[in-house]
Amino acid sequence: MELNKTKVICSVYDPREIPGKTDYSMNGELYCEFKFAPFSCITRRGHQHDTEEKELSLNLKRALEPACVSCKLLMSQSYLGTCGVSSRVPQLPGGLFTCAQHEFPNFQVDVYAQVIENDGSALAAAITCAGLALADACVPMYDLVTAATLVRLNLIRAWMWSSHCNVVKGIHGDLQFKDPTLEEEMLCTSAPPEGSPSRSYGIITVAYSPTHNQVSEFSHQGSIDMDTLAVVIPTFTEACHLIYPVIKQALISNVTKTIKKRKKEALFQISGDE
Repeated sequence: MELNKTKVICSVYDPREIPGKTDYSMNGELYCEFKFAPFSCITRRGHQHDTEEKELSLNLKRALEPACVSCKLLMSQSYLGTCGVSSRVPQLPGGLFTCAQHEFPNFQVDVYAQVIENDGSALAAAITCAGLALADACVPMYDLVTAATLVRLNLIRAWMWSSHCNVVKGIHGDLQFKDPTLEEEMLCTSAPPEGSPSRSYGIITVAYSPTHNQVSEFSHQGSIDMDTLAVVIPTFTEACHLIYPVIKQALISNVTKTIKKRKKEALFQISGDE
């Protein structure tokens, strides 16, 4: 998957027994690993998982499996959804049903996301790509997960940036960048100088389920006041709603192509037997 110049590859592997687990679990588990390729960033990344990659792996996992339904909950609740599967939606943030873990009890599905080129918004791209990869791998899911990133840049830093890069001019008020580049992210990770009109700065990544209208993961770096957060949340939902039909169509096209290929192979096999 490509998001501007950011490129991410996601792999999903068949369910396997949970390593080191002796007792039986009614629910399956998702193992998520986020990794930057050594050549993906400006400075070369190491082969071993560093602190940032471990944190991003947790963000990825929380985005994909915030609250998966257990068999006990299915039997105790009288909520009926499509295809005979319960689709009860909790009211709390993070209570989104994305992956039906009860469909593979006592097993683990491995999800690996590797960034091969990082030009910003890597976590958002990985979340969207991983959700699409899970659906393409026929892992039972209640919805596709989309994600977006937004950075906030105050007036003074925006003016300094425009003077240096000759990109932004005529600034009036604070700036917000949706799906920012790596340069825009780097500008927004440090606190603004004293005396700035706004002390808010930082990077926000939100994973969202458009069908259920719920947030499954909220990641924030920096310092942003609550009033600003309340204003920018609609920006995320709008961005995710725009992404959703694109990845949905990509999934449908791939499934259609696979079905046609299998039908063609079946016809060749029948004709060969005759």
